[in-house]
Amino acid sequence: MTKYQTAKAALLCSAMITPPLAAQSTGAAASDAEPSAKVEEAVETSTINEIIVTSRAQNLYRVDKTVTGKLPTEPLLSSQNITVITSDLIQDQGARDARELYRNISGVSLFSYGGVTARGFRQEEVFFDGLRGDPYAGFSVPQLFNLDRVEFLKGPAGMLYGPGSPGGLFNYVTKKPDLDAGFSADVRGIIGNADRIGGSADVNVPLGGDFAARAGLFYEDRGLFRFNASSAITIADAGISYDPGPVKVVLQAIKIVQELDGNRLRGVPVDNDGRFIADRRWNHNEPEDFLNLDSDVLQARFEATPFSNVTFDATVRYNRAVETQQYHEPLALFDSTGDGRID
Repeated sequence: MTKYQTAKAALLCSAMITPPLAAQSTGAAASDAEPSAKVEEAVETSTINEIIVTSRAQNLYRVDKTVTGKLPTEPLLSSQNITVITSDLIQDQGARDARELYRNISGVSLFSYGGVTARGFRQEEVFFDGLRGDPYAGFSVPQLFNLDRVEFLKGPAGMLYGPGSPGGLFNYVTKKPDLDAGFSADVRGIIGNADRIGGSADVNVPLGGDFAARAGLFYEDRGLFRFNASSAITIADAGISYDPGPVKVVLQAIKIVQELDGNRLRGVPVDNDGRFIADRRWNHNEPEDFLNLDSDVLQARFEATPFSNVTFDATVRYNRAVETQQYHEPLALFDSTGDGRID
């Protein structure tokens, strides 16, 4: 137990032992008349030799196993330094895309758009369910709706995954049908300022026998603070699993559509004294500038445990991600209306 747990246990032990002793001191006459009761009471109190203290902080956001180190391993038994961001943490934090999770990992910071740096190195390798092949190509930002957790392996990872970023790598673990979870459903609505509106639905259903299915749908449309900038995202996710015991097969299909208008948000121009010479909502993008993503993912995963100490798994994925974009590149600011003001 930790020092905090030990101190708390001592207080509980004191609370349990003190009442009999107080009763003996205040009831001296009664104890003289019944000495055997006093001895029996003291013996019963002395038999307390174990106190278990539980608290929410002990289990909060913890995971039993990580999968980034090639095989499922308990975090404390792994020789790798792996940070795991669970679905509970994602939900409690209210995060909507991967960029909002980087603050939880030491040495990781946002680079630009969907890019990230890990320990000073540009993060180039992103894995989904332990495989290369990022469905969010180019400048697109990974969404969190169909992710169960995010794992980050710190430090050089070449020995495990071949050539990669020396700062570490991300592994996004997707949600899958779960036979043991039974029936569960989650439906949510999204509404906010800047014309933000959307919703999501997620259902897990046992199909009978050893089969289970899961389906999810997410949509969000919102405007952004800058001029000519908006975001519309749709994610459809479905899967079916067969889990008779030592063998498990999971089939998944994911559709991702992102429509990001004027998404290349750069700084607001200032003069030599650092004063804004344009509105703070200024955006160099034109109304017809856009960055769109259309991504299809088909995945099959096979797991087997023929013996207690032997585990085998194999994953096959088809991924087609097409990113199209159109942007005007400004060369300099100028007075387009002739009113003497740079706009």
